[in-house]
Amino acid sequence: MKVQTQNKQSEKTRNRIKKAVAVLLKTKKLEDIKITEITSLSGVSRNTFYTHYNRISDVLNDISKDLVLDFESVFKKYNYLEFSTDPEPLVKELIVMCKKSSTFSEYV
Repeated sequence: MKVQTQNKQSEKTRNRIKKAVAVLLKTKKLEDIKITEITSLSGVSRNTFYTHYNRISDVLNDISKDLVLDFESVFKKYNYLEFSTDPEPLVKELIVMCKKSSTFSEYV
């Protein structure tokens, strides 16, 4: 039970950090973002940031993985032959996923 609680808390913390980076990327270049800005916006300490990530680029890699998993979950539902001849259902589902996905809407 304790490990599961820690995992959920760790996931929440990582999500707060990822969201802060995404917000900062809307107005700044990656190379202009500072760890202190991320920690301030996410409400985590510098030590907590470094507990989860070594550098800002690691946060971006994590965000990318989230997006790939979201898209893969939709693509797995379809057979290539089905969507190659009739892509409309796949495209509609991808649009819905993009609108609903917290990962997609927060990070893109």
